[in-house]
Amino acid sequence: LRGTEVSRAKTSAEMKVLFLIGRLDVGGAEARSLRLFEEIQRRGEDIQPFIYVISGKKGRFDSRFQAAGVELIYGRPDLTGLWQIFKISRQMSPDVVHVNAQLASGLYCIAAWLGGARYRVAHMRVTDSSQSGRALRKRDILYRFLLNRFSSLVVGVCAGARLHSGTPERRWTTIYNGVDVVEEANLAT
Repeated sequence: LRGTEVSRAKTSAEMKVLFLIGRLDVGGAEARSLRLFEEIQRRGEDIQPFIYVISGKKGRFDSRFQAAGVELIYGRPDLTGLWQIFKISRQMSPDVVHVNAQLASGLYCIAAWLGGARYRVAHMRVTDSSQSGRALRKRDILYRFLLNRFSSLVVGVCAGARLHSGTPERRWTTIYNGVDVVEEANLAT
């Protein structure tokens, strides 16, 4: 796990949350997540958040997440990354794994499940694939199956995202964007 070991000192918190996202650049999901982790820290909640950065690349918000008490783990966007999620899940035993990787979230949920993660949340933000071709359609069918089989819950931004994911209503929760534009603009500075 070179470079991906989680801090032993921080894993004694009551609840461990492993959050997976592509990169911590300026975007809606990143901004809302940053506000959430800042609020968790302000309240003194007994939660230890870890973010696995799927791309392995540093982003504009990295230092702000770290200032909010989040430990960053820079990963890999390939099969090695799935192996890392398995090993990290086995090592840290997270209470919650939240995967923000669209239909591919199912792949990460499998790795976390195999690693012993008890509760896995997949996050959907899009209403279609915008890619075409027979191979991509077949891939998306497989991804939908894995997403719905290995996540405990799927959350998304609208009913269209639920339809795109193929998730039954009983396993879906809609969390609308509701973002204050002024607040978003201030985060980017």
